[in-house]
Amino acid sequence: MGNGFMVRQVAATGSKQWMAHMAGSSGHGLNDEADIIPRDIRFGILGNATRHWYGGDIHKTLIPDGLSIFLPEGERYFIRSLKHYASKLGDPDLAAEINGYSVQEAYHTREHEDYNRAMASLGYDVEEMEKPVKAALGSTKIPCTGWRSPARSNI
Repeated sequence: MGNGFMVRQVAATGSKQWMAHMAGSSGHGLNDEADIIPRDIRFGILGNATRHWYGGDIHKTLIPDGLSIFLPEGERYFIRSLKHYASKLGDPDLAAEINGYSVQEAYHTREHEDYNRAMASLGYDVEEMEKPVKAALGSTKIPCTGWRSPARSNI
């Protein structure tokens, strides 16, 4: 999100909790091959809605704000994609990891929905901005059905 966002979250959650969140609750680093353990962390962004939160800079703030418009529906699309193809992979361990990741993405989606509600509380027409994203991604029930990877033509 940007340094301003991270600073606010460290202050809100405490640096040790934030660092544990970033590293994973098992203490593994971000690049370790560890189980995905969903963490239900709530940042309380809706209760802390602020314009120009990134050091008072409107341009630096609007970039993550704009990206957040895409994330709730984009994450739901990604979750649908993962769940659709997980059962076709024939790998129960990978399917379990996909399930854990999907749960974590659902938590992340919820936080971006709160983020977007915070922007709406500041007067941004978030509902209107989300319409084309929802039209493009929300109507697709089985993502990527027309695409086949040459390496994975059996799925």
